[in-house]
Order: sequence, then structure tokens, then C-alpha cells
Amino acid sequence: MPYQISRYILLLSIITTYLGLAQDNYQILQVHSNCINQTNMNKFDNAYEKSPTKFTNTPTVVMLTANAKLVSISDAPEGKVSINFDIWQSWSDPRLAFHEPSSSGFYNIGEQQTSIGSNGEVFRQVLAGIDAPLTEVGDTKFRTNVMFNPTELEDDVVYRWSPKPVTVSENKIRGCGIAGVPTTCPTSEDTEGDDRRMNCIRVMIDISCA
Repeated sequence: MPYQISRYILLLSIITTYLGLAQDNYQILQVHSNCINQTNMNKFDNAYEKSPTKFTNTPTVVMLTANAKLVSISDAPEGKVSINFDIWQSWSDPRLAFHEPSSSGFYNIGEQQTSIGSNGEVFRQVLAGIDAPLTEVGDTKFRTNVMFNPTELEDDVVYRWSPKPVTVSENKIRGCGIAGVPTTCPTSEDTEGDDRRMNCIRVMIDISCA
């Protein structure tokens, strides 16, 4: 028994060291309960309950990428812009592989789509429509500040932008289009709590009109 306990502690130590994440009081991010092996509906939950990962208190790092597409522009009572964000959330955590199905799968969960790999690699796609006010910065140039909170995951993860975080569609509405690649900010000025966790994601978008 002492040998088994020592081996168990060593295993947790190796996993934690391998991840290289700061210790925190957040549980590891788990895949949606519908994302299970279809041949054994209880395999996912049973394996998680028995796994050492359930008691590992390091957060999972989630990488964010997004594509911004201009949908509409309104004039009155004040200028506003509607933008669709096609947001991809991805994370690769070796601890997930302990209880992931051995085969890769693609699942539809409401308006979300989740692709699951066999090594704990998870990709989730969410389409978010956002209405934001326009600020005039020139005769034909405008700026909007878009913020969204991925509240579904905020208790379990640390958010980071990918190396190329935001791409834009080249479509135009009434002669206006998104100019250049938007810049991103990790948090808003109003965000409270631990700075290591990105509770809010903000994107600055410049719009140019012909």
C-alpha cells in the first residue's frame, strides 16, 4: 500500500510538471457531458470519477482564434455595427487523454460544434453575433470595441489568444469594411480578479468606408 500511494503521488507530480501551468484553485476543464464514447454512454463519466485528474487543481489553457465578419451598419439613433464572430476555442491537455474515447469524433451540441481528438486535443466552435457602437475617428474611418465573455468555461480555464488571433472577412456593407487585422486586449479595464485569467476578451476593430 505505501508503494502504491507513493507511485500515485509521483504520477500526479509528473503530470503537473509536464503541463507547466501555475497552481490554482480551478479544476481541469472537462469536455461537455454529451461528448462521450457513443458505444458506451457511461465510459466518459466513469473514467473521470476514477481518474487522478479529477483532483488536479491546475487550470487548462484555452487558445482563442476568431474570424470577424461585418454584417450590418445602422445610422440612427446612433451608429452601430453588427459583427459575426466565428470563434474557435482549442486546448490540448494530456490529462484529458486519460478518459477520452480512443477514436476521434465530431459532435453537435446545440449551436456549438466540438471536435475531439484521441490525445486530449479539443476544438470547439461557437458563432457569436455582436452589436457594438461605432466611434468616428476620421471622415471615413470608424472604430468599435467588441467584448465577449466566454462564461461557459470561465471557471475552469485560462484564456490566451493564439499567435494569429483574429482574421477578417473582406465583405463590405454600404461601402464599408473591416480595415486591417483587429488588435486584441487580454482584459477590459473593468475586469476584476486574478490577472492571470482572462475573464473578458476585447477586440478593437477599425472600419473604413469608401
